[in-house]
Amino acid sequence: MSGRTLALTGVPRGGTTLACRLLGLCDQTVALFEPMEVGDLSPDDPQAALDTIAAFCDQARAQILQSGTAPSKQRGGRVPDNPFGDERLPDGRRRQQTTRGEIAVEPRPAPDFTLVIKHNAAFAALLPQLRERFQTRAIVRHPLSVLASWNSVDLPVSRGRIPAGERLDAALAAQLQAEPARLRRQLIVLEWFFARFATALAPAEVLRYEDIVATQGQALRASAGLSGRSDAQLTERNASAHYDRAQIAGLAEALLRQPGSWQRWYPPDSVAPLAQRPRCSAGRHLVAELPALGAQRPTAHEHAARDGSGGQHRAEHRAGQQDRIDVVRDQQRQRGSENREDPVQRIGRVRSTD
Repeated sequence: MSGRTLALTGVPRGGTTLACRLLGLCDQTVALFEPMEVGDLSPDDPQAALDTIAAFCDQARAQILQSGTAPSKQRGGRVPDNPFGDERLPDGRRRQQTTRGEIAVEPRPAPDFTLVIKHNAAFAALLPQLRERFQTRAIVRHPLSVLASWNSVDLPVSRGRIPAGERLDAALAAQLQAEPARLRRQLIVLEWFFARFATALAPAEVLRYEDIVATQGQALRASAGLSGRSDAQLTERNASAHYDRAQIAGLAEALLRQPGSWQRWYPPDSVAPLAQRPRCSAGRHLVAELPALGAQRPTAHEHAARDGSGGQHRAEHRAGQQDRIDVVRDQQRQRGSENREDPVQRIGRVRSTD
C-alpha cells in the first residue's frame, strides 16, 4: 500500500510513548503505541519477522482508511504521553494504565499518510535489518533517569528482564539468565539498548529525549520529516519526584563504575549533577493533556478556564508531595541518617574508571 512507515524504538521509559503521541499529532500521520503482538515475530528469521511487521502495517493502513480506527495501546481511546500515572502497587511501584484496544482516527487521513509504529525491545532486537526495510528512529534518555524510572514502575525491566528482546536475541537471554543480581541485569539491558542504537543507526536517527522536550517536539518532527505543531508544553522530568533519592545514589555509582555505550550521548560528568538535582514535580510531561486525534484544540477562553481551576489541583499536589517528603525524613531520623552524609554527595567522588 502507498504511504510511509516509520518504525519507532528506544530505551524503555526513555520518552518513546511521548514521542509516539507527538508524532501522532503531525499532519497526515497516525502513530500507534505497541499495537502488535510481538510474540508473533519469528525469533529465528529476522526477514520473516520483518515480513510480519510489513503485513501488520498494511492491515492497519487498510483499517484506518476503511473504518477510521486503529489498533493500539491506549487510555481513554487515545495514545497517552505517559502510560504510567500516580497509582501505585503495594510495593510502591507505579501501575501501567493502558490497555490494548482501538483508537479513533478522525478525520481520516489521505491514502498516502505516514504510519508510525512504536515498539521498543522488539524493534531494537531486529536492528540493523529493521532499518533496511523501514525508516527508523530511536529515542534515548539520560541513563540515570532511565534506571530510576525502571525501578519506579511495574514492568519486567524493573526486575532486569526484557521479554521481547530476550525472545529475539538468544545471547541477551542467556546473559540475563546467568546474572543473579537485579541491578546488574538492568545494566546489561541498558547497555544492550544503547549499544544497538550506537552500532546500527546513524547519529541523525537517534534523538535524545532532552532535545525533544527542549524544542517542544520540533527536533522530533524535523527528524521524522513531518510537519505540524501542538499546543502542548513539554517539561523535562529527569529528576522526577517519583524517583527515590537514596536509590539514585547507588544507581549513579553503578553507572560510573561501568562505562558503556550510553556515553556516546551523555558524558560521565553529567551523572553527578543530575543525581544531585532537586526532585521536580511528579506531574506529567505535558502541562495540558494533548487533544485526541481530530479533536478541536482548546480556545484561549477554555485555556483560561482550565488554568483557573488548576490552581487548586496544583496546591493539592504540592501538599501531597510535602507529605511524602515528611514521611521520608521521619524514616531517616529513625535510622539516624541525619548524622550521616547525604548519599548523593558521594557521587561526585566516584570516577568513571573505578
